[in-house]
Amino acid sequence: MKSAACILVFMIGLATDLHAQNELIFYAEHIDFSMDGGYFHINGMYTFINATHHSITSGIIYPLPDPDHNIVSANVVDIKNNSAYKYDQAPNGLQFDLVVKAGDTVELCISYNQRIKSINTYILTSTKYWQKPLQIAEYSLTVNKETRIKSFSYQPDTVDEKTDRDIYYWHKKRFMPRKDFIVEIIDNTIDKSGDKSKEIAR
Repeated sequence: MKSAACILVFMIGLATDLHAQNELIFYAEHIDFSMDGGYFHINGMYTFINATHHSITSGIIYPLPDPDHNIVSANVVDIKNNSAYKYDQAPNGLQFDLVVKAGDTVELCISYNQRIKSINTYILTSTKYWQKPLQIAEYSLTVNKETRIKSFSYQPDTVDEKTDRDIYYWHKKRFMPRKDFIVEIIDNTIDKSGDKSKEIAR
């Protein structure tokens, strides 16, 4: 996937400046999920387009399912400039200002790790606040053979079964999510070996 070279992650949230949000186009997201070492890893790349003749600054809240207790090692990076965004931890996620120059495109990479539970959630439904569907949405999930999947909120399009792991793929166009990305696994297959001493990093 396009985001595989990026070690960091991102999932788009709702913009607090609605006027700027209506001018800014949230065009695509490419997200790689994986489960190992006791963590649900989220690593995504998000594309924003400013087709106007003026610079746009939009306040973003990147929603997290459990920002206070379950999330560790979060990062937000501008890929083109290889620069980190500073963010604040809001009650419902990460908050930062996204700046896109006139006629420009910004690709953000945001990553975080979430301790594995029987039900693991990545918030997709916040896309509705952009009032337009994603033109391209691609997802992958890598799990080892010991992890048994009970259910998906979205059924995979394809599965690549390797010797030691399975990789599930989703490919969507003009996608307006009506539910979040949820992976439910059988409790006795949860890997609880992760380091629980980590705290969210800025």
